[in-house]
Amino acid sequence: MINETQIAKIQRPLDICFTMLRTFFQKPSNDIPILFFEPIIMRGCLALFVYQHTNDCNGSHHMPIGLAHFIDFSLLCQSTRVQTVDPWFIFFSFMYTFGQSRLLSTFLLLFWITVVNTVKNSSGVIYHGNQLAALILLVDFCGQLYLKLEPKIFNKTRSEQKREGLLIWWSQQTVAATYVVCAMSKMIMSNGKWLYNTRHLPMILMAINERALYTNGKESWPIVGNLTHYLSDQPLMSFILFSPGFFFELLFPLFLWNRSTRLIGGMSLYVMHNMISFLMRLDFESFKMALFAYFIDLPFWVYLIWINLKPLRSGSVKNANEKLQEKEGDLEKDVRPTGSSKTKEEVNLVDEVSIKVVDKKGTSFVYRILKRIPLKVMILMIIFCLVLKDNFPASNYPMFGNLGTKSGFLMLVDSANNPIIPTEEYFSWTLAKMGKFFYSYCTKQYKKKWLKSRELEMECGNRTMTEMVEVRPRLNLKKFGQDRFPLALVRVYYYHLPNSTVLRKKKVI
Repeated sequence: MINETQIAKIQRPLDICFTMLRTFFQKPSNDIPILFFEPIIMRGCLALFVYQHTNDCNGSHHMPIGLAHFIDFSLLCQSTRVQTVDPWFIFFSFMYTFGQSRLLSTFLLLFWITVVNTVKNSSGVIYHGNQLAALILLVDFCGQLYLKLEPKIFNKTRSEQKREGLLIWWSQQTVAATYVVCAMSKMIMSNGKWLYNTRHLPMILMAINERALYTNGKESWPIVGNLTHYLSDQPLMSFILFSPGFFFELLFPLFLWNRSTRLIGGMSLYVMHNMISFLMRLDFESFKMALFAYFIDLPFWVYLIWINLKPLRSGSVKNANEKLQEKEGDLEKDVRPTGSSKTKEEVNLVDEVSIKVVDKKGTSFVYRILKRIPLKVMILMIIFCLVLKDNFPASNYPMFGNLGTKSGFLMLVDSANNPIIPTEEYFSWTLAKMGKFFYSYCTKQYKKKWLKSRELEMECGNRTMTEMVEVRPRLNLKKFGQDRFPLALVRVYYYHLPNSTVLRKKKVI
């Protein structure tokens, strides 16, 4: 005879699958409320990322962006980070993670990441890896201010859990907004032809992988080279391989529906970022951090499985779903207004992250209008990034926005015309950084005139060499060799011809 315990062991895996499957069909307002450890883990991931990516504050203000037009932040970067900033930064990172002095700690983290990246990006090399973390902190700070002022302005009060849930919800909208901006920038910069121009991406992959070889001395995997050469002759296959990423970015807000859709969207884009990193040797650390913390939310799913397995470990045959329903019943009592006999179904549900009771008495007309606008924060952040463009913390993420028939990069050669490999080891500059500085300096100083002037192009090349060797004295002459001077700058071009042939050329600047 099969007893109840044995039946439970067979039924439990089915219950877990059913519980997870059930969440796919939940409406946003019926989603499971946030658990106490989720905000701590999310804030901890964000604080750790900010700490790891604000340790280099070197730069100048000769090509100011953002707040550098008004404030010279380079003065704050003159003192050593370890002696002055680190202890305080670590202290306030812990404060932020555990929700203590929340408004102050959020502001200080936002201030420091803005200072460091404004200085770095004002040196002529704009890096797009930290904007998302800064945007999340910006929305978090503004959200806290709003929730503090909300009772006075709109006569509206919320519990601590509801406020925390709203802040997480707004952060998730911010992440979704950056992906939508990426997709919109691609279409804006390519005049709506980005999907058609995906046939040129294999040529760009060839240029990127050759540039990476000269930068760090490491060759790409053979499968990458074979794949790029194959795709250069197959425009339809290039479209099939690269276009899904565009649609994932554009339609990413649909994954905000509930926890399960966020899990699917987060994991899908996480895999996509790793594939692009493998093919192009690019990093997407801030995006992967945000997807892991705010969308995949692995601790929650581990906890969900754990509470469903708990009856098996304790020998109880009571269904964990029944216990979950009991907890939801207790939550229903907690969210009722004082003295109210309303049931859960009668409560007006406002947001997905928790059950929110709205007291319509005293709420203003403006508040009721704003409440009807879906994804307000996401819409505001899209406008914010598209209008301000590359002015930290905003960014319109223009990378690979306009795919053309020509691509290329800059490289260094020595007096014997031999490529300098690895460039990063000798100069602490990647060739991508060097190229960004070259084009930023030329564009700022001469607009488009340098494209038709050999003299202006040479002047830009000399300025780039000066920046690398003299202004940033990181060159190890003993290791590099004095006899390898003078150095020269070379532009490598890749052309994608109409017959799908890829042509490579070099030109000394």
